[in-house]
Amino acid sequence: MQLPRGMKRFFLALGLVTAVAAAPAAQRDHSGVTLPLHLTAGLISAGGIGNPTGTARIEINVKRWSLTSERTTLVNAVAKSQDKLLEELKDQKSVGTVRFNTELAWDLRYARQIPGEDGGTRVFLATDRPMSVLEIWRDPRYSQYPFTLIDLQFDPDGGATGSIMLAARVTADKDGRFIQVENFATQPIPLSDIHMDRE
Repeated sequence: MQLPRGMKRFFLALGLVTAVAAAPAAQRDHSGVTLPLHLTAGLISAGGIGNPTGTARIEINVKRWSLTSERTTLVNAVAKSQDKLLEELKDQKSVGTVRFNTELAWDLRYARQIPGEDGGTRVFLATDRPMSVLEIWRDPRYSQYPFTLIDLQFDPDGGATGSIMLAARVTADKDGRFIQVENFATQPIPLSDIHMDRE
């Protein structure tokens, strides 16, 4: 399966713990996205394997970026197993919330921004996917994809694009530097009509 370039970058960025310290001064001075970030967008899914058919509204709130120490913990965990990564991710202090339509919001567990090549900013968000006992009982394969991943790109003029993997799994080699992301669905769902509230 061909993985979206952005999602590959997300986990490579997660693995390169020293990337910020080694970045050129121009990148270190990058102002990036101002927090708190409140974003709403539409989801239009044509369906396909692993994705529901229909429309929805997503609301994302980011109140802080993950610390380097938190990222290191996750890198060490994914090098051991996906189950260990899931366990450590669940233990992370909330960085914000995500909500679909009028459902209850749940916590985002990881948030990172990096400078984009075009002068914009890329934001990567991750959390454990809520799973019911019934889901695990009926569809054990789907339950092996326990992460929700969001990839946002902000251009220098303030515009934004993005996509979401509703259910993904993550595996890695022993040192956590080479990480594979597998999406349960055929393709990520693009975010449309992204709107940001400025506070």
